[in-house]
Amino acid sequence: DQTECLDCSVGTFSPETRAIKCEKCPVGWVNDVSGSFKCVICVAGQFQALVGNTSCINCPAGWSAGTEGNSGCTKCGYGTISNKKHGSDTCVDCLKGQMVDMKTDQTVCFDCSVGTFSAENKAIECEKCPIGWINPMSGSFKCAICDAGQFQPLEGKTSCTNCPIGWAN
Repeated sequence: DQTECLDCSVGTFSPETRAIKCEKCPVGWVNDVSGSFKCVICVAGQFQALVGNTSCINCPAGWSAGTEGNSGCTKCGYGTISNKKHGSDTCVDCLKGQMVDMKTDQTVCFDCSVGTFSAENKAIECEKCPIGWINPMSGSFKCAICDAGQFQPLEGKTSCTNCPIGWAN
């Protein structure tokens, strides 16, 4: 019926005059206004997987989308976290002395506890200090060897013991 023109509904657009139908916004693009001539691209950290939609969705915790117009988000890799709870555009490495618990939502790097360390970025667990070595501080990337005249017969400890009288190392 050529008696009137109708607004394109939300989620659709008409980019030119004399249009005979409205087009759905493509994946990664949205439109929440009726009568529009264009759609708006989803920014980095957001996505929209469906055509003809009205809003972008923030990437969930532990996921990211680094570019505009995303149809989905990418899970942060081993030893990395999203830098925001929701809507992250990048995943960042946990640093030496830290680890990420891959069973959580990957939003926090945890300091290694006393008696443990992580010598590399992107650790998914902290290692116990070996026998003869200690670490009295959390968040460490290395352990310290016991001084001469001291020992530590167990791993994962925070202090050395002095050799008793009559003993030496």
